[in-house]
Amino acid sequence: MHMNFLSRIATLLAIALAAGCATSDSGFGSRTAVVVNNRTPKEIMDTTLAVFREKEFEVKSSTKREVVFEKKGSTWQDVTWGGWYGDGVWERADIRIIDYGGGAYMIEAKVRLVRDRSEEFFEDSQRLGRRARKPYQELLNEVKARLEGPPA
Repeated sequence: MHMNFLSRIATLLAIALAAGCATSDSGFGSRTAVVVNNRTPKEIMDTTLAVFREKEFEVKSSTKREVVFEKKGSTWQDVTWGGWYGDGVWERADIRIIDYGGGAYMIEAKVRLVRDRSEEFFEDSQRLGRRARKPYQELLNEVKARLEGPPA
């Protein structure tokens, strides 16, 4: 009886761990990310740049596998986050392309709101909560959809 109980606990624990480790394109736990297969980092970066620019994001900086996008925050964000002075509140997305091996790459976004962005030393940033990151997950999903579509 004791062994049967432990066996059931072990099975339930294994199921819970497997479910907790499962990944989906709607996020990787607390990450805003997608995985793309069989595309080069250049293809991924070019597509990421196109998708974000279409949504009026500016490129703050970029390398071969990282890019930082910025976009002026809304009036509501200015009021909520105290951006009523200077140039207000800006949304910033740090995008990284991470090699997963075997032709797979993860595109990860770390998103935050930034005040006083013109003064890097005095810059004040706040990470966005999961719900507020949803539009960024949708942008990454769009990048993935374009990359997985028929080759151009």
